[in-house]
Parts: sequence; C-alpha cells; structure tokens
Amino acid sequence: MANISLTSTCNRTCSFCFARDALEAHGPLRGHMPLDRVERALAFLARSRVPEARLLGGEPTLHPDFDRIVERALELGLRLLVFSGGLIPERALRRLEAVPEASLSVLLNVASPATGRTHEVARQLEVFRRLGSKVVLGLTIDSPGIDPSFLLPLIDEHGLGRTVRLGLAHPVLSGSNGYLHPRHYAEVGRRVTEFGLRAKERGVRLDFDCGWVPCMFPDGALDALGLTSAEVGLRCSPMLDLLPDGRVISCYPLAAQGAEMLGESHDAGWMRSRFSKRQKADRVFTLYRDCEDCRWRGRGECSGGCLSASLGRVRQQDFTVAVPRSA
Repeated sequence: MANISLTSTCNRTCSFCFARDALEAHGPLRGHMPLDRVERALAFLARSRVPEARLLGGEPTLHPDFDRIVERALELGLRLLVFSGGLIPERALRRLEAVPEASLSVLLNVASPATGRTHEVARQLEVFRRLGSKVVLGLTIDSPGIDPSFLLPLIDEHGLGRTVRLGLAHPVLSGSNGYLHPRHYAEVGRRVTEFGLRAKERGVRLDFDCGWVPCMFPDGALDALGLTSAEVGLRCSPMLDLLPDGRVISCYPLAAQGAEMLGESHDAGWMRSRFSKRQKADRVFTLYRDCEDCRWRGRGECSGGCLSASLGRVRQQDFTVAVPRSA
C-alpha cells in the first residue's frame, strides 16, 4: 500500500492531526500536488503493482483538479480509497456520487457529537445521505472517554458500509500534536471491546489502523471479536506517504526521520526497504518498558506499538508505564 497526499490544505482543525508537521515542513512547497506529479505518483503505484489509489490530504477533495485525478485513476483501472474529514465540496461530492460503488470507498473520519462541531456533523450527514454504502466510517481515538457507540445508528440509518475503522491518535516526533497516551490504552481497549461485541451482533466488523497492541484488550477479547493478535499488533511498518512536494515518507508520525524523493524507477518495495533499514536500530524501543517479556512480542505477533510513540517514551525518559496487564 501507499498513500498519495494530494494537498496540504484542510478544512478541519483536529488537535491530534499527525500530518500537519510533514505537510507544513517546507513552506514554499505547501499546497496542492501538481498534476504531473500526480501522474508520477500513479505510475509509482503501477510499478509497485498496487491496485488501489489511496488519496489523502489534508482534505484530498479540496484539490482543484480532484475530478481529473479521480478520472485518471479510474482510467488506469485503479480502485479509489478516499480518506476524508467529510467536509467535501459540492463539486467533488457530485463526482464521487457518479463513481460506481465497486470502484470507490470513502473512509470518512467522523466528528464525534461530543465535539460540539455542529456544522461539521451536519455536512457529514449530507455526505452519508448521498454516498450511502460507499462510505466507511473511521474514528480516531484521542481520549479514553470516547465511546464509538454513536457510529452504529449512523450506519443503520444511512445504509453505510458495515465496517468501522478505528485509529489511535499517535504523536509526531516533535510532540506538537495531541495524542492518546499509552497509559490510557487499557481503558480504550475495554471500551472498544464492548463496542465491538455490540457491532458484531449487528453485522458490523471492526478494522484497526496502525499502532494498536494486543495487551490493551481484556483476556479473550480478540477471539470474541474474531481477530488474531497478529492482525492487531503488526500494523507498524513503513506505509509510504507520497507528499505534494514529491517527497516520500515512511508515515506521517515518523516524517522527521527523513524522506526519499519520488523517482522514475523505484517501487514501493524499494522504498519500504530503505525506510526499514533506517528504522532498524530504533525497533529495539517499545511502547512499554516490559514489552520484551510479552508473549505476543515473543511469538512475533506484536511489533511493540507505534514506533513514534515508543521513541517519544525514550526521548521523554518516561519509563514508568508498564503494560496494561500481565502479558
């Protein structure tokens, strides 16, 4: 997989945003990805035999040539996955309405009603109404108090895709964004387990983004949810984010570790190998001080959590957090 970040422009202001540092790092290069660079990014996917164009931002639908980019990706036989905050401009929304469901998913990061951002919620509801089952709900958990239960009525009422993708708010290396501290992981694991069991009863499956760890869930929870520890614990690896200025980074939280430039011959395998070599020495650091004694890590079923969070723990000399329970 690889993500194409079409623009640094966004119409939401999430405190936990981990893309902001990378997208704003080079002031003169901020803005929208030029169309010739979009073509090079799509060619990179083709060389890498990636069947899906994953479009990110900022808010990717704010790109002034979003319609043309969608059309070009479809011409190349690529399936589209659009990551959106849901505040989709009318022209882009009409274009997405016209794409067949077999060729499109919109992963929409939902604004929780608890935020009080009523204008965001209202626009997202309009997107739900018009895109229906093309929409997969996503929720980034940046506080232990977030209860995902509000997602289930949205899925039923609007006929949305019956999957919920859950993410954890990870820190960037600069520490400039809000994030969920690992001391809260066990509480989040309990809440997510309760939610997941209710979702399963209603035919809704959970999908987990990177950085989750098996030890944050109660005993037996993953089995009850129909998941393996490896499915949850091995999601921290070079993803590859292609930025508007032509740089390629391992992932947004680790952007400060360096970048490669998008060339004409390298593919995703070569890029991941480069970043994996850079990160090899850092992989000795883990999310908790006693991860080395963990049975999941010993069996190769957990990578130790988000590497950016692990490096943040070491940088802050925070050795006081133990795993949520005996592993």
